[in-house]
Amino acid sequence: RRDGLLAAAEEFLTSEGEGGLKTSTTEEQRRRFGISRPKAVAGLVASGDRFFSDAASLQKLREDLPDAMCVEMEGAAVAQVCHEHGVPFSVVRTISDGADDEAHVDFQAFVKEIATVYSHGILELALGKSS
Repeated sequence: RRDGLLAAAEEFLTSEGEGGLKTSTTEEQRRRFGISRPKAVAGLVASGDRFFSDAASLQKLREDLPDAMCVEMEGAAVAQVCHEHGVPFSVVRTISDGADDEAHVDFQAFVKEIATVYSHGILELALGKSS
């Protein structure tokens, strides 16, 4: 399942055709949200109960978990419940900021204009369906 989602994410991000990132978002949106070279990665996701927004906290986290690819606040709880009930689970994350002093993105706008578009495009490709 993870390999299929990763392949779909890579295709969405790199496709020049209909349904890819470049046709699903505008150049102005990509500029406004600082999207220049998006990439799909698979790896360790750190999950916790607090928002990281300063360099010192982020540095401590990097020292404690040097292999962590990103930080999030919801996925681990959902993964735990799914694991306990035998339900397959994968996380697809759209990173909105660097979890540092520059974390000032308008989160609601990011969700509406970028994350929703990414998740829809990736799942559409992963499930092999068109809208």
